[in-house]
Amino acid sequence: MPTKRIIQISSIATAVIFILSALAWIGYAQAASYRTDLEYTYRRALNDLNTHVNDMNVTLAKANYANTAPQQNGMAGRLMKDASGAKSALAALPVGNDSLNNVNKFIAQTGDFASALSSKLSVGEALGEEDKTILRQLSQYCNTLAGNLNEIQEQIAQQEVTIGQSEELLRNLESRQPPFEDYFLSTAEEFANYPTLIYDGPFSDHMTQKTSQMVSAAQAVSPDEARQMAAQYLYLDPASLTQTDDTRGNLPVYNFVTDTARISVTQQGGYLSSFISTRPIDVIALQLDEAKQRARQFLHHIHQAEFAETYYVLYNNMCTIQYAYQKDGIVYYPDLIKVSVAMDTGEIAEYTADVFLMNHKERPAQTPAIDEASARQQVSENLTIESARLAVIPTTREEEPLCYEFLCRGQNDEQVLVYINSETGMEEQILILIETDNGTLTQ
Repeated sequence: MPTKRIIQISSIATAVIFILSALAWIGYAQAASYRTDLEYTYRRALNDLNTHVNDMNVTLAKANYANTAPQQNGMAGRLMKDASGAKSALAALPVGNDSLNNVNKFIAQTGDFASALSSKLSVGEALGEEDKTILRQLSQYCNTLAGNLNEIQEQIAQQEVTIGQSEELLRNLESRQPPFEDYFLSTAEEFANYPTLIYDGPFSDHMTQKTSQMVSAAQAVSPDEARQMAAQYLYLDPASLTQTDDTRGNLPVYNFVTDTARISVTQQGGYLSSFISTRPIDVIALQLDEAKQRARQFLHHIHQAEFAETYYVLYNNMCTIQYAYQKDGIVYYPDLIKVSVAMDTGEIAEYTADVFLMNHKERPAQTPAIDEASARQQVSENLTIESARLAVIPTTREEEPLCYEFLCRGQNDEQVLVYINSETGMEEQILILIETDNGTLTQ
């Protein structure tokens, strides 16, 4: 065969091999991309499912202690919303329809049962003992499911898990769930329209998007005046503060920085809005009581008013303590300040007063319309009351009802806060306290 012909054949063969290799590589890349996208979709759906089930778990735990129709109706609304989200997340998981029968059944029936409860409450009927029994059983199952889902997410986060392994984890989840009994109420399907439901979240900074009466009524200060005030608040030399860009919005502030800190002071009134130290905190040398004492001393240096300590948490070698404004024996939860203490030296590491500055104002004196004894009767018999005090709480209705705050002990020895409206006698809020070695939080 002529040399020229051999060269042509070799060139064609080489080209064919190259094309086939390229196609194989493209196919492999597309398959890898598909698997990556599938894994991402899988994990996102699993995360959504975990979030909704955990929210259902908290609501069902609270429902065991809800004793008035508005509170029960609000919790039914929350259950319907989270059950709907959980169903959507479950449908997005790439597993067979029969792989999670118990989980599917539980989520569907929880939503249906919540709908039935809402309809019953909306026409003035009270929950019966059978309803309460079902709620307790739903809570027990949900607690098991939430724990198992949390464990699966931890396993996935701690190690490289492929699609096949993830599917296997979920199939194992089904086998670990106890049998779920059929509590489906057919009457739930007969109701199409439900009243608007209001659910008040935990006390936080959800009301900061408004104009501050306290700050807007104060006199404007210049940047130099604000610098002097910032230095005085933090025992610093004014010359060590460098002004940076101002912050506008609902709470305009001047911003200053040092080598290791950032300070914000309101442009009206010159109030300390926030402070954060950027220096590393490597060790814990202080006791908790010492940290709390340092925080209270600093808060008294900034504000001469009275404050009540609410909750604290230990994190990143800092102790963060939340305080609520207090006057005449009433705790005002809309007016919150957080102070963080470095656990190595006891220095103030962070200070946040935006919520206080946005919400604090002169409020008219309030007198309870019902006495404490009457309010106690509204607390669930499943709770043992340990202490009581008056408190003003924020709501999503932008109202500030005066309530009796009852610190209670639940059936599983958990601490529960129940807020009974001092004017109407209705339950305004229920919070479950989460006690850990690192502090006390609320759900």
